[in-house]
Amino acid sequence: MAPLWESLIPNGGYEDVAFIFNPDERDYDFLVVYEDLPPLSGERKILRSEKLTCPKKHTLLITTEPSSIRIDGLNYLSQFGEVWTSRPLDWKSVFYLDRRGCRVSNLPTATPDPLSSRQRTLYQQRLQKTHPPPLRWFYGRDMEGNDHLTLDELSRDNSIKTRNLSTVTSNKAMKHTVHAKRLEFVTALKARLGDDLSLYGRGFKSVRDKCEAMSAYRYHIAIENHVQSGHYTEKLTDCFLALSLPFYFGAPDYDRYYPREAAIPIDLFDLDRSESIIREATASNQYEKRLPSLQKAKEIAICMSNPLFRAQHWAQRIDEEDATKELVSLSGENVIHGRHAFRRAHPIRAVQDAAYRARMKRHRSSAAIQP
Repeated sequence: MAPLWESLIPNGGYEDVAFIFNPDERDYDFLVVYEDLPPLSGERKILRSEKLTCPKKHTLLITTEPSSIRIDGLNYLSQFGEVWTSRPLDWKSVFYLDRRGCRVSNLPTATPDPLSSRQRTLYQQRLQKTHPPPLRWFYGRDMEGNDHLTLDELSRDNSIKTRNLSTVTSNKAMKHTVHAKRLEFVTALKARLGDDLSLYGRGFKSVRDKCEAMSAYRYHIAIENHVQSGHYTEKLTDCFLALSLPFYFGAPDYDRYYPREAAIPIDLFDLDRSESIIREATASNQYEKRLPSLQKAKEIAICMSNPLFRAQHWAQRIDEEDATKELVSLSGENVIHGRHAFRRAHPIRAVQDAAYRARMKRHRSSAAIQP
């Protein structure tokens, strides 16, 4: 995986921050965990634990899966100094600060507080214009090898557009997300548009790299599997990186993060209207008219959807917050466990987390549409 991560580093590196991708490295000042600790050799379930060589305050978990896929318990999250996670519907921007100093961004307040007042103090702050957790893009990512576009190559990429409209989808039909509805929508749209729409992905024309499905196209249909305010994925940012104008069904507030003109909203549940929007946009050359907004969106995505760009700014911020490095303590619990290892190491806390997840599932929408 190192070549993939290294491709996200600009030529010359990041200022004052050097990234190490060896999971067995024991000399580091900050630890960033993306989704979970890496597995040990041959593991199916991750049982790795990391004995920290840095203060807990210097640890960050980035978790990008929406609540329809993954809910982490607060005991598990409290292992980390800071957690970045998607913000579900009606959840205010908050920090839960526990006695061990964990700061967890964007946890729920619209549901019963699962934490006792003796354990945590709730601090609310005004919702600010911040981006969701950075989700690695797939455009320029070789899924079968290590031939990834570098950050510099991606910045310079201005592929000539010779084709009109494409989409990348799959024949998955899961009901707890919009997979099934997406497949139905795309299949029906293909029947109406015919050769004007090119289908790529599992069950259709397979590709090793989304570049093959996007770089030559002016327009791209992008449909999120989980839809809520404040949550978008590489399905949107890949369009920006490819400079392909997206017909987008997803975060209704995408324009908090990117220019409104950089995408054209469609409705997965209104096929007739969506077809009309697509035909009108292509006939009126909206791609050429909106290209400046697309280029601006690409500039933003290269930074704000890049986990390493965001992580290096986090490390610099934490470093500045430390009054002196001598005062940063390594005392207290200094081990971070993978998700399955945590359950073995802390069975009682794991049961509490399981109860928390069950409560959260009852309070969230049963569908994956949360506008």
